[in-house]
Amino acid sequence: MKITKRGIIIDIIIIVIVLAAIIGTVMRIKGTATTATNSANFEYTINIYGVKEGAAKGFQASNDTDAFMADNARTDDLGKVVGVEVKPAKDFIEMADGTFTMAELPNRYDVTLTLQLKGTQNDRGYFTPQQSNIGSGGLILGRTKYVFFEGYVGGVTPIDTPLPAGDN
Repeated sequence: MKITKRGIIIDIIIIVIVLAAIIGTVMRIKGTATTATNSANFEYTINIYGVKEGAAKGFQASNDTDAFMADNARTDDLGKVVGVEVKPAKDFIEMADGTFTMAELPNRYDVTLTLQLKGTQNDRGYFTPQQSNIGSGGLILGRTKYVFFEGYVGGVTPIDTPLPAGDN
């Protein structure tokens, strides 16, 4: 079998393309080295919709306790619950004439948890100490001392005051 210059050049081009693809994939998975990560104290809200009265009372009892991810495989710290707001749940209902109106749902409540956390922040957003993303609209499966919940992050704001020692 005769090896030609053209065959060698094609082989070199293929090897370069494969190496570039491997390097690109590794950089995308690990992130770029230029992304600076800073320690950050931040406050965020989690909105939980349509819970029953017992769960609403459990959320109120969870004030000033720690919250964690509910996933059994992870124990991410979600921070300290510093505020709980419980209000009657509202939703659109269809009237007999076919129109829609906003009305309270019987025996259902909407809960807004406010949490503070010492985590990290970079150009991609805010993260728990275990590097789970805390971003507006993100789904959180979590638990407090008294209740498990599924909620959505309502908003994240940095706070300048340092959190007390031992708190997250």
